[in-house]
Amino acid sequence: MKKKLCALLLVLAACLMMCVPVSAAQGETASPYYTNVKVVGASLSMEDESLGKLRCVGIALTKNLTDTIQLTMTLTRLENGYWTPIKSWTNTGVNTCNLSKAWCVPKGYKYDLMVTAKVYDENGIYRETASAAYIYDYT
Repeated sequence: MKKKLCALLLVLAACLMMCVPVSAAQGETASPYYTNVKVVGASLSMEDESLGKLRCVGIALTKNLTDTIQLTMTLTRLENGYWTPIKSWTNTGVNTCNLSKAWCVPKGYKYDLMVTAKVYDENGIYRETASAAYIYDYT
């Protein structure tokens, strides 16, 4: 009985040691840590409601001034429980890259803008991928 209790306590202690507390102050969100990417962001906003024109904005910034970013921005719509791709844009830049495009969409759906930044060093060697998303409810 004593051996079982000791074994149980050891397992419990091991489990507790593996649990890492994660917290964020109220109103803040936790962000992933990237090695090469300083910032990656996505934004969707209604530019002209009479036309259903959404403004899609994506941006990425590297930590190293000589790194190249390949930025891809994909607009999707939630239909029948699935995200369906609508439109995609790509741009490249050194140290910083951004995209800003408008696209007309029908009312009655949720839209998601996914921004993906692939980082390459000055020799063209792939380093990292970072992403951000923004959901807009146009119902």
